[in-house]
Amino acid sequence: MPTSNITNISQQALWRISYTLSITFLVIIVLTWLHVDNHYKPNIDQLSTTELAQENLIKKLQNTAHPSEQEFTFIPTGVFIQALAFSSSNDVSVSGYIWQKFPDSIDQPQEVKPSFIFPEQVEGSEMELQYQQMVEDGTVYGWSFNVVLRQKFNYLDYPLDHKTVWIRISPSISERNLVFTPALENYKSTENGQSFGIEDNLVLGDWQVDETFFDYKSIHYDTNFGTSFKSQQYEYPELYFNIVLKRKFLNAFIINLVPLLTVATLLFAVLMTITAEPKKRETLGFNFTGVISIVSALFFVVLIAHIQLREQFSEDGIVYIEYFFLLMYFTMVMLIMNTYFFSRGKDVTLKWIMAEDNLLPKLCFWPFTLGVMTLITLIKFVF
Repeated sequence: MPTSNITNISQQALWRISYTLSITFLVIIVLTWLHVDNHYKPNIDQLSTTELAQENLIKKLQNTAHPSEQEFTFIPTGVFIQALAFSSSNDVSVSGYIWQKFPDSIDQPQEVKPSFIFPEQVEGSEMELQYQQMVEDGTVYGWSFNVVLRQKFNYLDYPLDHKTVWIRISPSISERNLVFTPALENYKSTENGQSFGIEDNLVLGDWQVDETFFDYKSIHYDTNFGTSFKSQQYEYPELYFNIVLKRKFLNAFIINLVPLLTVATLLFAVLMTITAEPKKRETLGFNFTGVISIVSALFFVVLIAHIQLREQFSEDGIVYIEYFFLLMYFTMVMLIMNTYFFSRGKDVTLKWIMAEDNLLPKLCFWPFTLGVMTLITLIKFVF
C-alpha cells in the first residue's frame, strides 16, 4: 500500500478518536448540568407539621431566657407572597400579606400596630392593616406589606445556582415576650418539597420556585437594647419564611454559553485554515496577520461579555461560568502561538507543529477545550 494511503488512513483514525473524545466530554458536561439543575433535595430543617414546629421551638427555647425571667406568648403567623423580584444581586423586593392570631389574653390597643419587623429591610416597609377578624380564642390581624430586603446570596455556581430568599419575621423590641409560630394549619399542604404561601402565577423572570418552608433560626443579641430584655446572654428563636428559587438554566445558557461556543467554533475554523500548501493558502487566505486580526476581534467579543457578567457578581469570587471565559482567553493565546511557530516554517524547533500540516493542534482543539470544561464542571459539582 502506498505511503500516502497509509497516512490518510491514520489521519482518519486520529480524527475519529478526536471526535469520540469530544462527544464523550460534551455528554458528560450536559449530564452533569441536568443532574445539578433538576436534583434539588428539600431542606431537612423545615417545619412541615405543627408537631414538628413545636418540638423544634422547645429545643430553641431551652437556650433562651429562663421562664422565671421571661414568659413567652406564642403568636401563630402566616405569610403569603404576591410579588418577588431581584432589584440587585443582594437586594430583593417582596410584597404580600402577613397575618397573626393574637389570643384574647392579650389586650390590644385602640390603634393597632404591627408587632413584627423585617430586620433585613433596606428601604421603608409599606405596611397597612387590611383586615381584623374575631375568631375562636382570639383575633386575627392581616397586614399587607411591600419591602426591599438585603440578603447575602452565593452566585459561585452561576448559572446552575439555587437561591433561598428568606423573610425574617422578628418581634419588635417592645414585644420580645412574643414568639411567632408558623400557622401551618392555614395552608392546604406544607409537606417537604411543596410550594405554599405564594401566588400561583407569581412572575419571577429568570427564576422558578423549588419549594417554600418555615423554619427557626436562633439569633444571638449582644445587647439588651436598654430594656429588661435578657437575650444579650441567650439565643432568641425567630421565624423565617423561605422561598427556594432555581435559576432557569436555558436563559443563562443562551446569554453566556452560546456566544462562547460560537467563539470556540470560529477559533477552530481559523485553526483549520493553517496550512503550508501554497494552493490551500491562496484558497483559504491564510496568513499570520489575518489570524491575529480575527482572534483580536473575537477577544473583544469575549471580553465585553465577561465584563458584563463580572459586573453582576462583583462581590463574589470567580463564578462557574467565568472559568469558560478564562479558557477562551487561553485558547486564543495558544492559537496565536501555534500560528506564529507554524509560520516560521522549517526554522521552528517544534517539529510536531509542522507535521502533517499542523495536524496535532487541529486534532487536539476540541478534546482539549471540552476536556477542560468537563474537568472544571466535575470539580465544581461532583468532586
